[in-house]
Amino acid sequence: MKGWDDMELLERLTEEDPAIAQAKKVLEKMGSDPRAKEIYEQRLKAIMDRNSELYEALLKGKREGKAEGKAEGRAEGKREGRLETARAALQKGLGAELVVEITGLPLETIQKLKQEITDG
Repeated sequence: MKGWDDMELLERLTEEDPAIAQAKKVLEKMGSDPRAKEIYEQRLKAIMDRNSELYEALLKGKREGKAEGKAEGRAEGKREGRLETARAALQKGLGAELVVEITGLPLETIQKLKQEITDG
């Protein structure tokens, strides 16, 4: 029962609450039995180790998710940039094949953009 500065308070609580009284008895018994204390400490360590592993996994997942999101954002940004370049080139009258060469976008995409420009 280390850590209790106010033994008087503990005694009062054990008198008022049977659950606290029972917990106190168990802790006292465990404290006097070296094997029970060892088992308790091993279990506590296992729980703390597991919690630490879970926390590290959570942090790793967040880092990986963030990196993946950034990569997807960059890829989407590059694609949007190529689409804008293609639109501008088509509006200037460049041929679809040349715009494909410049942007690396598929011919079908360029043809759709060209159609949008002429329709719109």
